[in-house]
This record gives sequence, C-alpha cells and structure tokens, in this order.
Amino acid sequence: MQMRWSARRTVAAGSLSLALVLSGCVSPAFRQSVGEFGVLTKEVATQQVSRLDALTEREHDRLLDDLARTRAQLRLRCDFTPTQAAPASSTPPPPPICQVTRGTETIERPPVYTHIRRLNAALISYADNLILVAADSTAEFDAFTASVTALSSSLGKLDTAISSAQPTPKDAAQQQARAQAQARRTARLGAIAGMIGQLGRLYLAAERGRVLRAIIEEGDRLVQDAVILLGTGDESLYTIDASERSETLDSVMETSNRIAADDEATFEQIRAGMADLFIKVDAANLLGGRNDSYHAIGRAHAALARSAQSSSSVDFASVISALADLAGTIRATAEAFDEEG
Repeated sequence: MQMRWSARRTVAAGSLSLALVLSGCVSPAFRQSVGEFGVLTKEVATQQVSRLDALTEREHDRLLDDLARTRAQLRLRCDFTPTQAAPASSTPPPPPICQVTRGTETIERPPVYTHIRRLNAALISYADNLILVAADSTAEFDAFTASVTALSSSLGKLDTAISSAQPTPKDAAQQQARAQAQARRTARLGAIAGMIGQLGRLYLAAERGRVLRAIIEEGDRLVQDAVILLGTGDESLYTIDASERSETLDSVMETSNRIAADDEATFEQIRAGMADLFIKVDAANLLGGRNDSYHAIGRAHAALARSAQSSSSVDFASVISALADLAGTIRATAEAFDEEG
C-alpha cells in the first residue's frame, strides 16, 4: 500500500513540477524532481531487497525441508589451516572454513547474492543523499558542503559496488576495457571532488543548484552501469525465481482443475479458481525474468542528466514523463508481487 501511494504521489508531484517549468521556475522544479527521483529509486531498491530476502529464505526452508524429509545424516568438513587472504576483487571467493555434508556430497547453501545487495545498498545511499541535497535549504555553507560531500561519497560507494559486481575479465581485451571504464568512473568522481573543493561561499542558493546539476551529470554513467548490472542480475537468482513461479502456477492450475472436476463444486467456486489462475499468470508475465524497474531508473536519471546540461523546459518535460513511468513501474511491480504472493 505504501509503495502504491508513493507512486501516485509522484505522478501528482510531476504535474506540479511541470507547472513550475511552464511558469519559468526551472531550478526549483529540477530540485524537486531530483528529490522525487531519489524517493522512487530508494523504493525500487528497497522493494527488490525485500524480494531477495524472501527468495533466499524460501530456498533455505526448501533445503531444510528436504534434509528433514530424507532424515539426512549430516557431517562436518572443516579446514582450519591459515590461508593467505584473497584480494577483495578476486572471484570466486575462498571456500568456507566449515561445510556441512551429506555423505561425500557437500550441501550447497542458497546464495545470498552479496554483490546485488551491495549495489542496492549503494543505490539507496545515493538516493538518500540526493533527497537531502535537493531539499537542503540551509544558509550554512559548512552544512551544505557536508551534505554535498556525502552525496559525492555515495557515488564512490556505487563505483566500488559496480567494480565488485563485475566478473573477472577473461582476456587482455576485456581487462583493458574494464580498466578504461574504471578510469572514466574515477575521472568523474575526481571532477565532482574538485568541484566541491571550489565551492564559493557567496550565492549559496545558486551554488546549490549548480552543484546538484553537476553531480547528476557526472554521476549518470555510474548510475547507468549500476542499473544495467541490477537489471540483468544474476542468472542463478532468476533461475530460482522462475522455478518458484512455475511451481506456484502449477499448483494454482491443479487446484483450478480439481475444483472444475468436482461435481459438487458450485459455479462460483469453479469460476473463482479459474480467475485465480489468470491473475497469477498475469502477475508472472508482468514480472517476467528481469526487473524493468531498474531500467526505468536508468531512463529517469538519464533524463535528469540531459535536463541538467540544457536547462530547457523541453528536456525537463522528459524528466516528468520518465518519473511518471518509473512510478507506474513501481506500482505495477508491487501489485504483481502482491498477486503472486
């Protein structure tokens, strides 16, 4: 309910922002839209973290159910020999010290998708700081500089999360391409840091708008890289998700057919069973195998970056449209999750 209300509120806020643009107040409207983007982005990331938690918990329960049902005799395999710490960026990570086995078979624990969680956490941090800077009306220069520095730091966290989520390059060409991409992100972060260092104490309101636009513009590539990784996701995650959806649909279909074959079932019961199947199918089709919400974040941030460069009402109108699309995607995804659950 809260996610749906936020989405409706954002559409209304978009109408207000567009009215401000048409009346010539582009800067306040831009800041307001940046804040709304932050709210929506945080909502998407939080929504997906909750979904990920639920999937992981269900997979863990499924494992325990299987072990208990088969009365498995469990053993431990431990190696406490000290090993040299692996680099943070190495893949795969070193094996755990202790593992649970069933006979000679190591029991694979459900993955926790640390890299996806880090990306979401970094995106939430960026969104939170965008909201703060966009709403900041303090007249204190030091306080404003601190809030801008926090926003810049959140982009640094996003950069780190992107680097850790990317697979290790397999050949020299891939290594060079990754190094070049990293260098471009580092240069953008350096440009933001340099701009913060040159902030003047005069005309603080004008500085606030200029800094916000510059950070949006310079940070766009980072956001695009992050949402591409999140929108594409981890194949094993989508395999688990698709498997659970398939089981749910099969169960609902069997229930519907069982009711339809029952001579004592009423027309209303038969119809309700079939309606439930169609609802679950629609939800599965909407959610698909990938997450469109992240792509909507990318489109909205790109629109903000274009508007930051041009300051034209035409480009800003595309911001309002992109925010409305993002809000609609959040609402549709929330409804699909509700129907599926």
